[in-house]
Amino acid sequence: MNHRFTKRFVFLFACFLAILLLQISHIIAKGKIETEVIHRNDRALNNNLYQPLNNNFPEAILIWEEEILSAAVDYGIDPNLIATVILIESSGNHSAYSSSGAVGLMQVMPNDGIAETFICSGGPCFSGRPTTEELMDPNFNIRYGCKLLAQLTNQHNSLREALKFYGPYDVDYAYADQVIKAYQSYSV
Repeated sequence: MNHRFTKRFVFLFACFLAILLLQISHIIAKGKIETEVIHRNDRALNNNLYQPLNNNFPEAILIWEEEILSAAVDYGIDPNLIATVILIESSGNHSAYSSSGAVGLMQVMPNDGIAETFICSGGPCFSGRPTTEELMDPNFNIRYGCKLLAQLTNQHNSLREALKFYGPYDVDYAYADQVIKAYQSYSV
């Protein structure tokens, strides 16, 4: 009886280990696939870093090409993506100011003005951000917006997720999908 119990225990333990190993190999394979997709997209984005902007952008965007290209190289973001964010956010108006307090070409929330009233857990949401005056400088605004976008992309390992957190808080993925759709049309 003791011998049968031991055989059954060994058999069940071996089955458990086999299932566990299959699950682990599946998780590892899935991680490799997701990582390969992320890296493939990163390579595609990085291949465009030294390319001029797509000439189909409106003139109000193309006038910022030098600033966009500089930030693209420094932050590792496709310049057409930066131009698309600017197009969606401000239509190229460097003095744009939204009703929620976002400022400039990339509509960055400053640490002052209306944005100062937004409270998150632990205090004001944007206390570490530049001032409205600083963000009204087009070059500074583009660079700071790209810095935020690069940080969010690295943090979330997904452009769509990064754009979700970059855009307005109350629209979920609608903003991200809008930017991605426009970006794809300018990336052709």
